[in-house]
Amino acid sequence: MDEIGLSKAAARTLRRHIEEKRRELGLALLHGMGVRSRTAAVGRAAFLEGLLDRLRDELGSGDTLLTEKWVADGAQPDWPDKQGLVACSFAIVAASYAAQHIDGATVAHYLALRGRRLDGILESALAEGRRVADGDERVARDEVVTSLLASLEARDAATCDHSRSVGLWARRIAAALEMPAEEQTFVGLCGTLHDVGKLSTPRSILLKPGPLDEDEWTTMREHSAAGARIVSRVPSLRACANVIRAHHERIDGHGYPDGLERAAIPLPARIIAVADAFHAMVSRRPYRPPLPVAGALQQLNDGRDVRWDTTIVDSLHALLRSRLGNKLERAASGD
Repeated sequence: MDEIGLSKAAARTLRRHIEEKRRELGLALLHGMGVRSRTAAVGRAAFLEGLLDRLRDELGSGDTLLTEKWVADGAQPDWPDKQGLVACSFAIVAASYAAQHIDGATVAHYLALRGRRLDGILESALAEGRRVADGDERVARDEVVTSLLASLEARDAATCDHSRSVGLWARRIAAALEMPAEEQTFVGLCGTLHDVGKLSTPRSILLKPGPLDEDEWTTMREHSAAGARIVSRVPSLRACANVIRAHHERIDGHGYPDGLERAAIPLPARIIAVADAFHAMVSRRPYRPPLPVAGALQQLNDGRDVRWDTTIVDSLHALLRSRLGNKLERAASGD
């Protein structure tokens, strides 16, 4: 295990966790896959049972090749709907483990590496079989998204609700900018997944009832890069990686993780940055009440061309004005 960053002690603890939580994990995985029929449930259950068995066995023996051979040999032509299941299954295992153990980040890193490796093997094996139809790819992608959101909800329901809302607002802003329908869908998808990297954020930080200190903020800021790594190993979500990584960049170049500025920040990431900030401002937090819509818009206006893209802030303002009409104008004027 050492060559992929997991100590023998951590491997034993993770193996014991899988054994003790086997039924709970199996149900969470099936729920996350959005099973639509009894036949699909039986097929996915068999795959997930086998995957958990192989993960448990390799943690005990240190032999990773058996799992890789099992994935490659099992990639038959009817496997496209399983594309990405390794990544999201391991994400759910990581979330379950992190909820109870202090070394959750280390284990999440191990599972991320294993998921990337196994998904690569599965992808190659599938490529030798049949080409996945566009409709099948959409189904696979939607099931992976459902699974990742289920994992996030298991860690923190508020973060999951926020992610869904940011996806909706990002898509609305993209529509207000008159982007093509396909791009609107992509922006909404990236917005929904923008915080998926918080699967690796310690719960003590994620659920802290007050403001974070500087060290905690340093850890929290790692989630954008972590989210990019998670989706980059799912073929149907790979295009979202750069957007998720960049959603905390700033127009003035003082954002993170790469210090990008202006047009160097992907347009979908600039849209998500505004949607993310707006929804966070108007939502209740344990340490503060929600801002009124007019107050949130004023903060966004104050950060125009510094934190946020001016055109996108203007688009959100116009969108809300069209929805709220005179109510927004009266609130802004204090009437």
